[in-house]
Amino acid sequence: MGKAAGPLVLKGIRTGAESGVVFVFDEAGEEKVWQFAPASVAEFVALLMAGQLRSSSAVLLQTRSIDVRPSLGTGDGAEIHAGFGAADLCFEVSRADLESLRDDIDACVGPRGAAARKN
Repeated sequence: MGKAAGPLVLKGIRTGAESGVVFVFDEAGEEKVWQFAPASVAEFVALLMAGQLRSSSAVLLQTRSIDVRPSLGTGDGAEIHAGFGAADLCFEVSRADLESLRDDIDACVGPRGAAARKN
């Protein structure tokens, strides 16, 4: 009988134009790799999150929910939480970036509520 293998522990992910996405695992002190190639990171994310590839680096994901919460970090901003079914992704955003995002939203969908914010 062969030696029982230990659990695989994900150590990291390497990416490159020629190598695609390479997962690096540790198994009982021995490095193992699994190459998902020739896929790009964007292609992998689109597959993983059931998204649509918009360009070589942009992936459109359909959110189930999105909200803004107080930051758990040390910054002056907040966190944007987006739920995608398979995972919730959280982004720490500074106060300045939140203000810029508000301006971008107004530019895209109209200044609804902008007058109320200025008062």
